[in-house]
Amino acid sequence: MKYRDAKGAWRQRTCLVPKRLTSERSIRRYVDDWWGRLDRPSTKQHVSTEEKMHDAESGTFPHSGFTVVEMIRFMLDDKLTSGVIERSTYSKEMTTLRRVERHPIGAMDIDSVTEADCLEFFRHLIRDRGLCINSVRVSQLQLKSAYWYFLRERRTANNPMQFIKLFPKQRPVPNAVTRNESLAFFKAAGKLKEGSRYHAVVWLAFYTGMREAEIAALQWRNVDMETGYINVCQSIGKDDAHREVYNDTYLKTTKSRNTRIIPLNPILIDILRKRFQYQTIERNGVEPSAQTFVVGFPDDRYIRPQSIGVWWGRFSKNNNLTGNQGRRLKFHDIRHGFATNMLSEGADVNSVASIMGHSDPSITLSLYASPDTQAIKTAMNTAGLFSGFGAA
Repeated sequence: MKYRDAKGAWRQRTCLVPKRLTSERSIRRYVDDWWGRLDRPSTKQHVSTEEKMHDAESGTFPHSGFTVVEMIRFMLDDKLTSGVIERSTYSKEMTTLRRVERHPIGAMDIDSVTEADCLEFFRHLIRDRGLCINSVRVSQLQLKSAYWYFLRERRTANNPMQFIKLFPKQRPVPNAVTRNESLAFFKAAGKLKEGSRYHAVVWLAFYTGMREAEIAALQWRNVDMETGYINVCQSIGKDDAHREVYNDTYLKTTKSRNTRIIPLNPILIDILRKRFQYQTIERNGVEPSAQTFVVGFPDDRYIRPQSIGVWWGRFSKNNNLTGNQGRRLKFHDIRHGFATNMLSEGADVNSVASIMGHSDPSITLSLYASPDTQAIKTAMNTAGLFSGFGAA
């Protein structure tokens, strides 16, 4: 990780993570703890809150002079420069920062903010702004991260977020395309012209569970129709914060920053072959190159993921497509259905998590596995076969 020393010069340290840590959360916690001890004496592994306050009174922590908005922006700029976060993440965080800018807490000095000020800010987001719990939780995480960041950088001794408990993350039941909704989905998708861009988009999502940004970034070099595999190694990020310098979208790594291999079924291979032929016609008889985007334009430009979402919104509304929760079907709901259907058909969680690009199988279970009445009934009947064993 990169950081600035006391003189403002950039330094770099490497952290070796033990093999026993497998989940992303445990690794992040280990790295954060290691990062917090970087510039501290080796004989002093832990600095208590009382010691920090003593250091502040003795002058070790000079008055920062940062407002809350400046503190958060400083943290985000530093993380972006050092490569800790992507430009797309930076853009989302800057959008969240606007909530702080519109509230009096944003102009307050970070050393004078109290726990009551933070709680009042969160109440304002719920009561006056009408934000949901998950959205307010994002602001809680941002403020909490910024204060811990400044504590580690020894720029303040105040941390009003230390004892504030984060709101629990609410996970709505996935509005998936299951067996009951498949007939209407197939009928609507059948209206699309074979080989066309959106025909390939819909079936790639249905048969692979890929995100729309990953589908938009898929190039022919990532598709092997002979062996029947897709290599998902990149995505398209959105960068609204640097429009004056860069385009608002750019190629980046996948959400999990890992490459994954997805097998293709014969139906999807046939769909991709027709897409290849269709693109050849679009390019006046010139076959797509390895760098051509599968669902992109003839001049080798990719389609923006937002364009896919807008098109799907109209398509779903015109065809009255709904999921198993009765809500209008969003494009991401196709991904929900892919994972849910695979799990209900007996696929093991680790395999589904690998295809979906999740670092932890528990994410797959908590996000995409909705209750399936028929599957539960089958499981209960199976359990009944063994009810006689072990009886007294």
